[in-house]
Amino acid sequence: QEAAQASDSTPKSSPSGEKPLVWRYQSSGVQATINEWHMDKPRRKVCNGCCHDGAKWGVPCFDTQLEACAAKAKLGGRYALVYGQVEKPNWPWLTFLPSLQTQAKLLEQRSQGTVDIVVIMLAKDIAKMDQRHRDYLEKYKVRLVEVPWSLPPDLRWWPDNWWPGKSDGWCGPQDLVRMQVFGLVDYDAAAFYDQDIE
Repeated sequence: QEAAQASDSTPKSSPSGEKPLVWRYQSSGVQATINEWHMDKPRRKVCNGCCHDGAKWGVPCFDTQLEACAAKAKLGGRYALVYGQVEKPNWPWLTFLPSLQTQAKLLEQRSQGTVDIVVIMLAKDIAKMDQRHRDYLEKYKVRLVEVPWSLPPDLRWWPDNWWPGKSDGWCGPQDLVRMQVFGLVDYDAAAFYDQDIE
């Protein structure tokens, strides 16, 4: 009887409604697990008063504030999704760029605005790019923006075993170059992404 009941269950992902041959040989427990994979689970409820603002607990959470702010946003506008590159890029490079382009197009549709993918780089590093790097950026319509520094000019500290121009030993340049995003004032908003984030 269990086998008969199991054979009547069909994965919700089957477009035709027909059960595959292998399906009828699965136990009801296995079928239940597979069916759960294809269910839309309810969105997790955000705790609105259990966050910390740096001084105390129990303050409104950023998630809730962010969603409320986004709901009031006007349609249109110009936005940027930003990568930073310090030193000559390797190859392969910006391996998640296709996914970022997909998200940029979805954001354009939802916001009815324009979304650029931007890569910020120093002039000396732009000069080291190969043609394949340039072709890759052109393929995905990436805007290359030259920035004046990766370390703030008045920076007063770096590790003892590192010095400006040393290519390893400290991540300061690749972390601090993202401050240049604040200079992208021709955008209504910009979001910076590390290259290993999809």
